[in-house]
Amino acid sequence: MIGDNNTMTIQPLKARTAGSIIINHTGLLETDMLHVVSELLESVLKTYEQTNDNIRQELALIDDKLLHIYEKPNKFYFYSVPKGSRKRTSLSDMKQVYKLARRAYLEERLSALDIEIKKLRRKLNDAAAMQHELKRERLLNRFDYAGLDLCQILFTKEQNEWINEVFSPNPYKPEGYRYQTDGGVWVRSKSEAKIGSALEAIGWPYRNDDFVRIITDGPADIPFRDSY
Repeated sequence: MIGDNNTMTIQPLKARTAGSIIINHTGLLETDMLHVVSELLESVLKTYEQTNDNIRQELALIDDKLLHIYEKPNKFYFYSVPKGSRKRTSLSDMKQVYKLARRAYLEERLSALDIEIKKLRRKLNDAAAMQHELKRERLLNRFDYAGLDLCQILFTKEQNEWINEVFSPNPYKPEGYRYQTDGGVWVRSKSEAKIGSALEAIGWPYRNDDFVRIITDGPADIPFRDSY
């Protein structure tokens, strides 16, 4: 939809293919999916490391003690026990109980985070994988320079059939198409525009607001909406 406050024009919905919305196929080379994955891994790693630091800072403010819970008929009793000691102290202040319970939870979470952080670092520091990534990028650059359609190389035959198949966006309420992706595709929301632009940036074909039919083997007498 375009126009000023006084005029409004509904954008015509034209049939297109998923491949036609790609800004340029070299987007597949500029980032490559592995580059995208690496960036995502780095982002997740930073988030995990920040969470790790936050947990350690919070643990530093809680007494380094264990919470013991004993159950007797119709009642629970709480005790704190310093680590490495058997001496226990009865707890009547529920704030202290919750603090030690929180500490136990955070310590378990910290252990799990440490394992995930080590895994992510190993993946990011895998020199062999990086070497293969560089070789693949050079290969794709060579194919692209020779004028080859990279979609036919990167995707299966069935995927390319889907990419090149003509489809028409949903004609329902065309005034709802208010936003554009960087590639000029009209969509219905800001989030759709961001997703579309991100896919276009790496040259990844997509369909927006396409008709989808789901086939089911369920009983014929049960109503089922098979079209979306």
